[in-house]
Amino acid sequence: MSQEDKEKSFLNNIRKNLKKYIFGLGLIIGCVVVVRMVWHGYFFEETNNAYVHGHVSMVSTRVPEIISDILVEDNQKVKKGDVLAILESTD
Repeated sequence: MSQEDKEKSFLNNIRKNLKKYIFGLGLIIGCVVVVRMVWHGYFFEETNNAYVHGHVSMVSTRVPEIISDILVEDNQKVKKGDVLAILESTD
């Protein structure tokens, strides 16, 4: 074998090994990215719309009375005319 053939053979071996190393490194990086994404998705919650939209309505009586019973729960939907609370009936 001549010196030129040895150099070509050496360069070909380096190219083959370099392709293997680059492929292996890419595979390792890909696995790390996938594991991180799964871990982050499992332990953390995310949202694109991070605010709550709602309407707050103040409810007040026309006469000062003491409420004896509340007939609705928090966040319960009510309709017009529904009884929300019972006022104390003592004078």
